[in-house]
This record gives sequence, structure tokens and C-alpha cells, in this order.
Amino acid sequence: MQPVDAERVKEWRHRRMLSQQEVAERAGTSLFTIQRIERGEGNVRPRTGRGVAAALGVPIEELLPKAQAQLFREPPEHELLDERRAEVTGRSAEERVEISNALAESIEHLNAGYRSALEQFAGGAADEIFPLYMQASLTYIGAKTIVEDAGYVDEADGDSPAERSAKQKMRDALALLEETSDEIERAMTAAEVEQQLPEGVAWLASYQRRRAV
Repeated sequence: MQPVDAERVKEWRHRRMLSQQEVAERAGTSLFTIQRIERGEGNVRPRTGRGVAAALGVPIEELLPKAQAQLFREPPEHELLDERRAEVTGRSAEERVEISNALAESIEHLNAGYRSALEQFAGGAADEIFPLYMQASLTYIGAKTIVEDAGYVDEADGDSPAERSAKQKMRDALALLEETSDEIERAMTAAEVEQQLPEGVAWLASYQRRRAV
């Protein structure tokens, strides 16, 4: 939070023949904020200061002492991208990385559980494997949809190294879960085929399937 020169803001608004409401709308802030600035009450955020300067059509230096100008200058593009993403998602880059990693670890934990269950069902009948297949495949579809919609999978311009690492971890977790789901489906299909075989052949096929898991 930094101070803005109230008299300069008021002077430039009068020069531009703008009302306080018009400045507020152009600056993307509230009428109350503009009124407070012109009364010299309190400080404003750098982004608000830049918005007011843009609304008045002047450099930010015109509205504050030189010593303060650097604090209000436009940040680098990668910082702007992160700022916009934070506005859209309501979370900072650090929070997104933390949430993404936590979700990826949850997916990895679920995947381990499905693989363990598949080992228990090895050699089982198709109708025994089917519920596991449905659960694993629906979990994969649901998880993939959620993390893609949240932007935790595809890399974007301005991603930090930590974000890129988190997204790679998420892609790896999803790939493992998809692989497990496919493996369960193959086991279920093999069990369905075995049901059509003669009893002795079916037993041998089931035995081989148990050893393969």
C-alpha cells in the first residue's frame, strides 16, 4: 500500500473533465476509493494507482513523488500473468502448486489401492472384477476432468518451475491411473473369455492370469 498525491489526482481529473464515477469506472475500482484518494485518506495498492493513472491518461509519475514511482510501475509480464491467474482462480502460484501436488498424491494413493485390489482379484471371475473396473475408470475420468478444468495439467505461459514440476507430477499420476484402469479392463476381458472355455482349459488360463499379476 502506497500514498498517491490527492491534489494531483484531483487536478488531472478536472483537466480531463471527468467525474469521480467516470474515473472509478475507467480505473476498475469503486467510487468510494476515488473519493478517499482525493481526500488524501489512506494508501492505495500499486495496481489501483496504475489504474487511476491510466484512467486519467497520465504516467503514474504524475500522481506521486518520484521516490514512490518505481513501486507503481507495471510489473514484468510473467508477474502480470500470475496476477491475472490469481484473480481468476482466487489462488496464488504457491497455493496452486500445493493443491496440485496434494491432488496428485491422492491420485497416486488411489491408484496403489486399485492395483492392490487387482492382485486380490487375480484369477477371479469377470463379474467380480467388473465393480473394480468401474470404480477405477470412473475415478480416472473424474480426476482428469477436475484437474484439467482447474488448469493443473497443461503448461501455460508464465508458469514457474514449481508449477511446471507440479503439472508433470499430475500428468504422471493420471497416466499411472489410466494404465491401471486399462489393466483391470484387460483382466476382466480375459476372465470373460475364460468363461467360454472348457473347464480344464479355463482353470489353466485362470492360473496363468494369477501368476501374471
